[in-house]
Amino acid sequence: MLKEYKNSLPDFFEKNGFKRNDFTISEIRDTLNIQYKESPMKFRIVQNQDNFHQFKFIKTLFNPKYTLRPFTKNYFSFIDIKDSFKIWIENELAAYIFESEGPDRLESWLNQYNKFVNIESINFNKNEPFKKSEIEALKTGLNEVKDLIIEQFNLAADQQKIVSERINYLIESSKRAKSKTDWKNILIATIFNLCVTLALDPEKAKQLWLLFDKVLNQIPLIGEFIKTVIP
Repeated sequence: MLKEYKNSLPDFFEKNGFKRNDFTISEIRDTLNIQYKESPMKFRIVQNQDNFHQFKFIKTLFNPKYTLRPFTKNYFSFIDIKDSFKIWIENELAAYIFESEGPDRLESWLNQYNKFVNIESINFNKNEPFKKSEIEALKTGLNEVKDLIIEQFNLAADQQKIVSERINYLIESSKRAKSKTDWKNILIATIFNLCVTLALDPEKAKQLWLLFDKVLNQIPLIGEFIKTVIP
């Protein structure tokens, strides 16, 4: 391929937001192979063997098999090839980049609850008071539950106050409870009371229970109780 055409590619890549190391480019005879990083996504430009200024192209489609689309029958100018290359970037490569490098919101949403508190060391089956370190772990977890409830349920100011009061009550009751078993019963009663006080419909009530269960996932009684109250 003539340098006249190859030399126009760096500006083309930069105008489309790519850096030097984003593509691997190799030339074999009349074919210029352009590959995005180490991915299966490729765009090949094939020069007419009888004309320096005419080209065909083949491209990888973004599908489960990463199918290489066959050559077109007609030859094009290099300007037309770059237009087709840009369309491929916008329709096929962009989809691949988003899937392989973009954020996974579902995974982040599921994992956000696990990062807040580690209460695995608390044995809720022991009929004994909480230790100071266990109370601190519960406090952290419950405050995170409070923030998530306010955020996800889009509560009014008076409702936010109710949630804060109930969560503070749970924190304080963990200090006063004679046993962890007693506190679990207080917790369940408080969650049920929140559902009623906030006038949550069945679906939102379910979400509230699951939110507590997800954050405080080491409390077996919550999980068992949820199974009995959720359809």
